[in-house]
Amino acid sequence: MNKRIICFLLSACVVIGAAQLCSCFGGSKKKSSSTVVEIETVTETEPQYKQDGVGFNPDGSGALTVVSVDSGTEEIVIPAKVSGMAVKSVSHSALKHSSVKSVTISKGVTEIEKYAFALCSQLEEVVLPEGLESIGDNAFFACRKLSSIKLPSTVKTLGMHCFDASGLTQVSIPEGVKEIGEYAFAECPSLTKFTLNSADTKVYDTIFNQSPNVEVTAPKGSPLINIAKTSDIKFTEK
Repeated sequence: MNKRIICFLLSACVVIGAAQLCSCFGGSKKKSSSTVVEIETVTETEPQYKQDGVGFNPDGSGALTVVSVDSGTEEIVIPAKVSGMAVKSVSHSALKHSSVKSVTISKGVTEIEKYAFALCSQLEEVVLPEGLESIGDNAFFACRKLSSIKLPSTVKTLGMHCFDASGLTQVSIPEGVKEIGEYAFAECPSLTKFTLNSADTKVYDTIFNQSPNVEVTAPKGSPLINIAKTSDIKFTEK
């Protein structure tokens, strides 16, 4: 086999491998003109522990993570402990597509993983605890009945698309948030008031993609003010 053919086959393998890798991590880069979200599938496992319709599994660190909710359950409380073990997180896709309307998360949970509440079309109320540090990519994607959320002062990161296509009307971002991911509040037509409390919070110019009614309040010098200026978004400096 000549060298040109060998080089061509090697190149094809690299391209195919890259495409497969891209697919594994959610697909291609989102374009600023529209929001594209690929909903991942996760193999469901039978929970080792159950309490009030909520399923839990060990997370490998001696703590528990929420992995499921019984079909038809509308109100849940995620406790601080189950069977003497601390509950530390809500896992990837744990309640995705569920019929829950109200969720209260007890203090001790530090992470809501990606897709945890995605496509919960009936979700209206979420109570988040102090001590929560991160909300993952797409965590509340397309929760269209979720009109309000109070973010704890301890939150440090908000993932990509975390509240994309939700029903939020007002949002206040705590000073401790270090980064807000791309498209985090995109396609939120009811969002009218957005307050950023730190000039050091990293934001992206796609944060409000196709959220036409938002008005921004942010510290002078914040990157969000520059985004508002270039995106024709009403803003107030504080």
